[in-house]
Amino acid sequence: MKRLCSLILVLCFLLSFLTGCGESSSLIRYDISHRVTNLDPQFATAETDQMVIHNLFEGLLRQLPDGSIENALAEDWSISDDGLTYIFHLKQDARWHSGQAITADDFVFAFRRIFNALSPSPYAQHYLFLQGAKSILENNTNVANLGVRAPDDYTLEFHLAQADSSFPEKLCHSSAMPCNEEFFNETRGKYGSTLKTTAACGPFFLNLWDSKKLYIKKNNS
Repeated sequence: MKRLCSLILVLCFLLSFLTGCGESSSLIRYDISHRVTNLDPQFATAETDQMVIHNLFEGLLRQLPDGSIENALAEDWSISDDGLTYIFHLKQDARWHSGQAITADDFVFAFRRIFNALSPSPYAQHYLFLQGAKSILENNTNVANLGVRAPDDYTLEFHLAQADSSFPEKLCHSSAMPCNEEFFNETRGKYGSTLKTTAACGPFFLNLWDSKKLYIKKNNS
């Protein structure tokens, strides 16, 4: 059995079904095997980091334990007959923990980060079927040529160079989760590495993070 280190992940959330006991909240303690060091969805690769990220973030879609896929931040979506264009309409009430609206531009920026010419994401190879992706990586062409577009705040388009039936499943991965450009720039290169530079748009937000434990609380946004 793998020895567990002292790092503890604590989930703190409101349990509305608790009645007659005078309690308004509950804690779940979960021991994890390695220290969490990176909560940047586009770059984190460690299993423990990924586990926390999937509690802090939502993507367009989410994959259930049985393998089926359901909408997360997407209200609805469609695929063209040739499988080369995916159009997503975002939920307009979705918010970052800060209260700022989540928009299609947050997804465009996230995918452009994946194909940053100076430091591409380790997941860039998963999305080479996107229009412009290979040229950006191999020829250092403008990342704006990537086939990810935001016609308006709540419409997101993906244009593929070749069809990939696994694309919806890949959109459930942490690398496909949104990234707010303004907040990212404010972190000055420390995005996802400290409490104050970690964003949240999922069921929980990060409330404490030190060398021994993390506290994540229910995100009512």
